[in-house]
Amino acid sequence: DGVEVLGIVATPVITATPTQLSGFQYFEAGGPSSAQTFQLGLSNSTGNAITVASNNFFEYSLDGVTFGISTIPNASLPATVYVRMKAGLSYGGYNIGMDLDSVGAAQLIQQNIGTVNLVPTTGISPSFRNGMTYVLGSGPSNETTSNLTATDVVPAYDLFVNLVGTDFEVSLTSGGTFTQNLTIPRPVGGNLNTTLYIRLAQNLPVGSYSTTATFETFGAPTKNFAFQGTVTEPSTRRIFNVT
Repeated sequence: DGVEVLGIVATPVITATPTQLSGFQYFEAGGPSSAQTFQLGLSNSTGNAITVASNNFFEYSLDGVTFGISTIPNASLPATVYVRMKAGLSYGGYNIGMDLDSVGAAQLIQQNIGTVNLVPTTGISPSFRNGMTYVLGSGPSNETTSNLTATDVVPAYDLFVNLVGTDFEVSLTSGGTFTQNLTIPRPVGGNLNTTLYIRLAQNLPVGSYSTTATFETFGAPTKNFAFQGTVTEPSTRRIFNVT
């Protein structure tokens, strides 16, 4: 008698699935990044909200439109939370924990990883090549060259040379394998300086040929260039009979 039995009060628990998001990126002087999402929950709560500690790098939204919220009401939970990297950050990598708190619950850190990239550039010089020629039946033509350059190529992205049509072909090696579409792996350090070999393809009929091509990589303006060449008739020799 006189013994009071008290119920056990469960501790509130904040959950985030997943707890880490990565791959946020944009180019310097740009942003914000595209948004990603995670699922946020709060169990065993008596109506308390979740607060988000402010930071200068990432921001939250509940609708994917209005970002920068600092409180997630209990009535909104469980919730899909949108995350993005803030605009105007300097070049570099960011690995930032978002502190999530609620009364009586252990703090949860939701981690976000992103990168602000330098804007890459590409170039080709000269951007017009001609003089490629051969006599019918004796192709391909002689090789000519242009110089390909690129700076600050974004990690995990390659460079591409693509020709229109099949009359011309290119290679990164003199006498090597020629094609109309080249993939150039991102060089170590992100800067490229290499020679492009160009020729008029074999087995073409007599005539004049021209085409255009592009040189591009993610984030850089596409560079356009052009080629011209000729397939000529075989020379003939006349024989005169003198009587």
